[in-house]
Amino acid sequence: MEVTKDMFEKVPKEERQSLNIMRPSETFLKDSYRRLKKNKLAMAGLYFVIFITIIAIITPWISPYSYSAQDFNLSNVGPTKLHWFGTDQFGRDIFTRVLYGARISLTVGYVVSLLNLTFGVLYGGISGFFGGKVDNIMMRIVDVLYSIPMMIYVILLMLILGA
Repeated sequence: MEVTKDMFEKVPKEERQSLNIMRPSETFLKDSYRRLKKNKLAMAGLYFVIFITIIAIITPWISPYSYSAQDFNLSNVGPTKLHWFGTDQFGRDIFTRVLYGARISLTVGYVVSLLNLTFGVLYGGISGFFGGKVDNIMMRIVDVLYSIPMMIYVILLMLILGA
């Protein structure tokens, strides 16, 4: 087959202008951040998590009370200027205990997320690198694990760890 001039047609001026790049391309992270900034609810959630994380980190410096010190003279006191959430039956400041609880919960959440990220990247990298049968076997293992309800994992962990 021979290529001739009559096989082609000129592009109209309007279509040529549509091919112009309106803005320069962005990296994946810049594009993601730009779209995140547009979502007001997501930004509010991000600011809230950052605020709670900062409060949890500086808890020992902002709370004048220990989370474990007991003062039976202050048992079951309601909220006051000194004890914002009151005290429990042992006279411990509830606000301080909530802050320390947030600290522990956030630490567990961040550590588990990092472990999950590390394991997932390694597992996916191995699967992608070897491909073929190895990839199929590894993905079937993941499918089986996803098909088991999470409660069974929790029960098995409790049995193994002796809780």
